[in-house]
Amino acid sequence: MFRLILVPFLMLSFACGRQADRSIDGAPQFGFVATSSLDAPQGWSSSTEHEEVIVVDLSLGSVLRLTKDGCDDRYPSLSPDRKRVAFSSGRPASGPFSGNGTHRLFVYDLASRNILPLFELVNKHLSGSLKNAQMEYPVWGKTTGRIAFCIDNSEYFRIAVYDPAVDTLFLGPRILDPLHFCWSPNERYIAFDGNKPARGLKHLWTPLEYGLGIVDLVSGNVTMIDSTRRCREAIDWAPSGQKLLVSQADSEYAPIVISEYILASREFVTLDTVASGTVIGYGETENDILHDHPWIDSSHIYIYNKITKQSEPIGPSLRRIEGARIFR
Repeated sequence: MFRLILVPFLMLSFACGRQADRSIDGAPQFGFVATSSLDAPQGWSSSTEHEEVIVVDLSLGSVLRLTKDGCDDRYPSLSPDRKRVAFSSGRPASGPFSGNGTHRLFVYDLASRNILPLFELVNKHLSGSLKNAQMEYPVWGKTTGRIAFCIDNSEYFRIAVYDPAVDTLFLGPRILDPLHFCWSPNERYIAFDGNKPARGLKHLWTPLEYGLGIVDLVSGNVTMIDSTRRCREAIDWAPSGQKLLVSQADSEYAPIVISEYILASREFVTLDTVASGTVIGYGETENDILHDHPWIDSSHIYIYNKITKQSEPIGPSLRRIEGARIFR
């Protein structure tokens, strides 16, 4: 059975607290992370909207808000020990909130309800323009406890991996727009959707290749496995390690469909068009796929079964769910 989801939830408030709204009883077992939104109250401008981290229990249908402040908290990812949540936020490391600044990495501790500035540990390993650069899209490894994320210094992007257990940082090669990426089951590789820049290129606005790529965390090499130039929204690596789950479109305004990319044959298999929208990830088996349905129902997460070819909403109703991410 499905248990929990973690959600960056678009809420409205004025103060940035140092603690979360409440704690969680028990560790989440299975779920997904996402972004949702609320309309601004009457008399508020749209500029007051911001994202908050929410936990939704799919079994109980309950919603627990972890953060309750005026900060933009987004892209949450659950640690493999189910005790912490990494996320990106425009909040300050300490002191009162005076407006969202550069987004950097923070960790929310479920037991103490404290929010810790993870980026301060990462910054010790950085220098030059990368130090204090924007850090977003954290993805916690499923077993080792390492955190993959994207560093953006306004000139180029780099996929980085921080290991809090031994305080080490791996910096991958320069990549343009690696906005969606995921771990391989054995955690040696990270798959990404983005651009591999031309060798020696300083400003990366003229990419050599665009498409799906894989970073080898042992050798540091980048291999582009598909360069079809499709627009993509999200990816997930199958637990079997044999394929990638992607949502893609032929152009910016074309309908988004969910497909599987078979690594051995290097080909896409498009699923039934019922499974439209942005992919979240594989469910408890590779026959179940979690996705959103923005053109039909933006308030629910859906589960699509490849055998029955049916897609059904799951969990409580939220408002405009976006950017969901699976954890297993």
